[in-house]
Amino acid sequence: MFKAVILGIIQGITEFLPVSSSAHLVIFQHFLGIVEPDVLFDVCLHLGTLVAVVAVYRQQVAELFTEFWWMLRNVRRREEFEAAFNGRPALRAAILIIIGTIPTGIIGVTFKHQFEALFSSLLGVGLALIITGLILLGTYWVSDSNRRMYRMGILDAVIIGMVQGFAVVPGISRSGSTIAAALYLGMNRRVAATFSFLLSVPAILGALILKLRESHHTTLGLAPTLVGTLVAALVGYLTLKLLVKVIDQGRFWLFAPYCVLVGLGTVFYALMSK
Repeated sequence: MFKAVILGIIQGITEFLPVSSSAHLVIFQHFLGIVEPDVLFDVCLHLGTLVAVVAVYRQQVAELFTEFWWMLRNVRRREEFEAAFNGRPALRAAILIIIGTIPTGIIGVTFKHQFEALFSSLLGVGLALIITGLILLGTYWVSDSNRRMYRMGILDAVIIGMVQGFAVVPGISRSGSTIAAALYLGMNRRVAATFSFLLSVPAILGALILKLRESHHTTLGLAPTLVGTLVAALVGYLTLKLLVKVIDQGRFWLFAPYCVLVGLGTVFYALMSK
């Protein structure tokens, strides 16, 4: 139970802060003595932070579902779809999230086994954290823009979706890499954050469904898993609210030194342990 609570706190903090929750889970599982990666437990913790996303963006999520349902009921021809896509910002966002999810799913399924193998490699995690730090550092030179969601295109969604797919690698921050990608593409800071976190919803749900089909048990037990998930949701909600303020202030790059330092420390430890 103690291990589950600790890992839930770590997940809640690091899922949204651009420091890679999966990397921290791998590192802390190592030092807590969890020898074999408990993938199902990790996914359940991600489900907890998914609840946090839906809670923070509940208005936008409800609007996306409403608009998509409206499209299914009323749009029949290509001309109607194009008019709705260009004239209804919420519907445009919903469609772009669906489009962005496609490359994420393809990459995740194609490289599934390779990604899962990295969960047992501290050296790989450390190197990936350094890469994340460099990605975040680059946002220091990116100026804020007025490019809103209604000016976001299909190619933008595909690129961000691809970035999210490769962020399955432990050490590559999902939020950090996708928000940075959106900023590099010229998105407004708030839009970049909103699209990144909304894009995580179908990705986490998909991962959860796949894992439930493969395994229905966790080495930590059912009760600790539920407690860890709840802790991740509560801590994640508070962390997400904080991160949105940091992004609005243009201080996203401040997480870069932390990622680089932790990455270097992890690489050093992994090499010395061999």
